[in-house]
Amino acid sequence: MHLALVGRRGADTSEAADTLDELTRLGAQVSVHAADVTDLDAMRHVVDTVDHTGHPVRGVVHAAMVLNDMPLAEATKDTFEAVLAPKALGVLVLDEVLGDRPLDFFVSYSSGTTLVGNVHQANYGAGNLFLEAFTRARRACAKPATVIAWGAIDQVGYVVRHNLGEHLRKADFHSMGVDRALDLLEDVLAEPETDVTVSAQADWSRASSWLPMMDSPRPGRAVACPGAWQ
Repeated sequence: MHLALVGRRGADTSEAADTLDELTRLGAQVSVHAADVTDLDAMRHVVDTVDHTGHPVRGVVHAAMVLNDMPLAEATKDTFEAVLAPKALGVLVLDEVLGDRPLDFFVSYSSGTTLVGNVHQANYGAGNLFLEAFTRARRACAKPATVIAWGAIDQVGYVVRHNLGEHLRKADFHSMGVDRALDLLEDVLAEPETDVTVSAQADWSRASSWLPMMDSPRPGRAVACPGAWQ
């Protein structure tokens, strides 16, 4: 297995050293690249570099994210775009640099909160909704595209780094383990007709008391059938 990992800080990214050690131990050949996914020239250079190794890019996982929570009334053009760009502009850059090459998968990471809304995250929700619309547009062009709207994941990642697990549990949102998340990702990639998947576990009836969006028609089916989100 050949993996090219890309982040703004490259090998200096949080948790990078442990991740690289683990991937190498498992037998993967890993290269690390420092680049901003919104930078077209930088991403072209990354793809060209990977292609010249003799193992051209065959699949993409777009997981870039920036958070800057604030009331919408306090947001400025710059603060909104800072959160929107990694999701929306990033996926457009990836689509551009990869062109029409045959890919086995093109996966974007969204959030389950996009369906129900989240306080002070209009900017983040907008970026994720763009990913969902982009996925459908790319699929309409007969290109592979999948978006996964994840729930909280424990053991690694943002929720763990910021100690949000207990806060989520008090709100009746339950994290899933990394192994479970990887199993779900494998299941999604095995279904070529899948475009949007929400994977979240929560007491949705209780969540409706503090998420006004839950009373709208959009999440109604999921609330009625809670098992569908697990």
